[in-house]
Amino acid sequence: MIDEAHDEALEILQGHRAKLDELATMLVERETLGRDEVESFLSDIPKRPQRDISVRGAGLAVSRRAIRTSGQPSTPGTIPPKPVG
Repeated sequence: MIDEAHDEALEILQGHRAKLDELATMLVERETLGRDEVESFLSDIPKRPQRDISVRGAGLAVSRRAIRTSGQPSTPGTIPPKPVG
């Protein structure tokens, strides 16, 4: 479940990177934003439907799978597992 949540969060963040960069710029300029301002700014991003419980637990995290198949993380910031032994 944790791997799936990680994958979903990463997908959401990558899919809205431009909007997040714009929000970061606003925060650099103003330092703080109120809740209403942030909600208004993000209001054009559609909410994802709640996941069906029968689909949960259906696979490995993409980043973990990439490490196992290539030996290197495919996602920046992903830490490869420690070698065993």
